[in-house]
Amino acid sequence: MRALALVLFLFSSLAYSQLINLSDNLSSSVNPYIVSNKNVVYVLWEDNNNGRVSLSYKNYSAGNWSASKKMITSDSIHLSSVCIEDSDIVHVLWIAGTGKNSRLMYGRFVEAEFVDSAKIFQDDSSEVIFSSCFYDKSTGRVHISWDVRASDSFYTYYSYKEKNEDWPAQQVVTTSSGHYGNPRAQLVKDKEGIICLWHGDSGDTTALFMKRKLADSWISGSNLPSQYYEGSDFVAQNDNSLNVYVVYHSALLTCPCNGLRYSLWDGSQWSQPEGVPVDNEHNKYVEKNNPSLYFSKNNSLIVAWEQDVYNDYTLDFVYRIIGTAVKTDTGWHVNANIKLARMPAQPAIIVDSSNFINYVWQDSVSGNYDIYFYKTSLLTPVMINNPPSFEQFSLRQNYPNPFNPSTKIEFELPTTNYITLKVFDLLGREIATLVHERVTAGIHSVEWNASQTPSGIYFYRLQAGTFTETKKLILLR
Repeated sequence: MRALALVLFLFSSLAYSQLINLSDNLSSSVNPYIVSNKNVVYVLWEDNNNGRVSLSYKNYSAGNWSASKKMITSDSIHLSSVCIEDSDIVHVLWIAGTGKNSRLMYGRFVEAEFVDSAKIFQDDSSEVIFSSCFYDKSTGRVHISWDVRASDSFYTYYSYKEKNEDWPAQQVVTTSSGHYGNPRAQLVKDKEGIICLWHGDSGDTTALFMKRKLADSWISGSNLPSQYYEGSDFVAQNDNSLNVYVVYHSALLTCPCNGLRYSLWDGSQWSQPEGVPVDNEHNKYVEKNNPSLYFSKNNSLIVAWEQDVYNDYTLDFVYRIIGTAVKTDTGWHVNANIKLARMPAQPAIIVDSSNFINYVWQDSVSGNYDIYFYKTSLLTPVMINNPPSFEQFSLRQNYPNPFNPSTKIEFELPTTNYITLKVFDLLGREIATLVHERVTAGIHSVEWNASQTPSGIYFYRLQAGTFTETKKLILLR
């Protein structure tokens, strides 16, 4: 025990942490990305200011953060994927517009300055929904893929860009049915070259499919078998040795206890999946969502995620943290030394040149969504702060806004209350009742699907006892 205590003390004394609000503005700042070329760290996100969305970013070098800069501003922009070269060039993909008016856009900035942009894809009969970006330093090529939805089918496209050259013709990698939703196609590199992975149908269940780029065509590869791959919401990345890791949901239907699993592709076969562990200080019932992965300087796998914690007896939501686990030669180490806040979401991680884990996430701790940055040493003891108390009634701004056809609305209750959450038009007519029941204390999220509602400006109102708050939302088709 004395030896264990000494180890924990050493870990604690070596731990480094830095919690920073990067956006810190009146906009709703969401959807963060982080990339690094070992010398400079870039963080990108969306700023929504009353329906006008900007792609914003900051960079960190020589011990200092730059001021926030804006790449582009429009009525509807969604940051979709980011990759970085060894040199100080960052490649960015975003989706402009919504529905069948959506376009996949590309831009880059050099030495922290936005220099150019181009339209990659637009088709009046389909909607761009997802993209992936991968920089191959061995060839100097930027590889991209994107998913589009057309009627009941999904199509995954591919293109690449040589340095200082235009984008060549696009290729269709695969077509899939819409039964299991967004394929989330992602590009990685194994020992043989570029591969594309996507989530899709396999009879009555799901599987993770693979195709390999061979010259100017794509050939079928080795799929992750459906008996291994039981989930969704996967992320993929190759390590420094060109092994490909996939982390994905594994849904258990008996309780709120979605877990994460990972599998390794070594270039010839998939490993049997292993569970990503969780610290034992939390309640039994947890859900892990939105995983992110990266690798340390010595190739240790690092996985971060949103972790929702539920009451063991009532199964009511209690609070959320950002969880992390590191897999070394001695096994998994759960690293949860992250400050608890109101509602952290969408974590993304990199490991910098000093082998520190750099986290970013969106959080409403300040009353509006902001982007937070946190930095810690690779291995730290588990140190869990007390769960946050909910001290006030609060109705958050919906996201996305403008939206088509669905948006999410969050609200906070300090105590259990009987509440109503309703949507009204400009004339005060009730359009929809989203909540009309007794709700426990905490932060709650409701989705409004307005697919049968015409475009326009609407208001949503939260009533709980004597508390009333109203906010505006915009449905834009």
